[in-house]
Amino acid sequence: AAAAAAAATAPRVMHEYPPRPKDMGINTTPLAARTPAPTLAKIYVLPARLYGLELESIALVNLPAVRSRVKACPGFKEAHSALTAADAALERPAAAEPELHFLGTGSSMPSKYRNVSAILLRVPALGTHLSMLLDCGEGTYGQLSRQFGSQLDELIFNLRCVHISHMHADHHLGLVRILLARDALHPPSPLVVFGPPVLDLWLKSFADIHPLSYIFVNTHRTRGLQTMRDTWALGDLGFTKIDNVPVEHCRHAFGVVLHHRAGWKLVYSGDTRPCQNLVSAGRDAEVLIHEATFDNDLADDAVFKMHSTTAEAVEVGRAMGARATILTHFSQRYPKVPVFDAGFTDTTSVAFDNMRVPFSYLPLLPRLVPAIRAVFDETYKDIEEENDLDDDDVPDSKDKSKKSKGQGPKEKGEKKREAEEKSGKRGKGGQGAKDDVKRPRVEGQ
Repeated sequence: AAAAAAAATAPRVMHEYPPRPKDMGINTTPLAARTPAPTLAKIYVLPARLYGLELESIALVNLPAVRSRVKACPGFKEAHSALTAADAALERPAAAEPELHFLGTGSSMPSKYRNVSAILLRVPALGTHLSMLLDCGEGTYGQLSRQFGSQLDELIFNLRCVHISHMHADHHLGLVRILLARDALHPPSPLVVFGPPVLDLWLKSFADIHPLSYIFVNTHRTRGLQTMRDTWALGDLGFTKIDNVPVEHCRHAFGVVLHHRAGWKLVYSGDTRPCQNLVSAGRDAEVLIHEATFDNDLADDAVFKMHSTTAEAVEVGRAMGARATILTHFSQRYPKVPVFDAGFTDTTSVAFDNMRVPFSYLPLLPRLVPAIRAVFDETYKDIEEENDLDDDDVPDSKDKSKKSKGQGPKEKGEKKREAEEKSGKRGKGGQGAKDDVKRPRVEGQ
């Protein structure tokens, strides 16, 4: 009791909030007047004596120390020199250009290093940058706030369209927050939402609680059409055509191909197995953004869960003739970096959260891969150790066909548990330092 009383009266590092409003709905205060919350800060709502923002747990990053550690990584100096030379030779346009902002590059659920799916496409138009979102997983609004800071309200105001590829939660749960934030700014026209019909029912059910302003376009009814019914919603962005392409994932899953009047084409796969429909519709695209949920050793899992491996995604880009292929939607078993393999081409790169890519930088992205590999070399060693454990499950680990033949995810998991118990890495009954999911070790966890 004495310890509890002392803790209750101990001084806290706090930032006082204004008095709590009786209406705890959306915060309509202009962004400039809001209190910024640093990363890892804690916000207390109850009990009332703790109400406010606690700053004790904020992590401060020593950037000079980080840079020194990165420069000391074997192989980084050479990779960085090659990247710098390529950057110096790059031709940059004098005028504003389209750019991609990767807000979430992980799958399933947010992790320490990757949020779930969301990509912002910004296009110069009408004297400013207009934008659209390709998927909108939970936390998208927070990621936009981190990237754009005081410009957030302007960006939300100029958001014209959101395209939801399918109805899995990691692709659409952030949409309501975006709609509420945009409505609070009183834009001249509603936000246009492309998606499967179930999405409209979901939004209408929320609108029964809180009004939402949007125009819904059913991707089923617009697929394959080349009329203005497809393009009127995106006219301000300069798109002349939008192809909603059925892909091989779940019911009502669509990729999208955007055709711009400047002559470029952007393809976003959503979640899918390698899909010939998408290859045909996206032929000669400027950029393909394709999911690569699993590494090549987990081909069975990719088939079972209707996703793509890294090699399959790279092959889709090659077959499509895409000038740049960016891989995203990585399994959270790869928290820091995905697995790069020898199949990567000179047009292949990987996405990270908060990565901004102007279109003129697309040829430069593949040059980043060697530098990233050098920095995360230890992570790769951990991934290889985990993969070696699976290789020990079969008599001849060199024969990759034996590894996957006749084994689904359940059988592979059982064999892995048996191998771990024999090696002492897992106690009987499934208790131990490792679990059934292959993932590299994360420092501090």
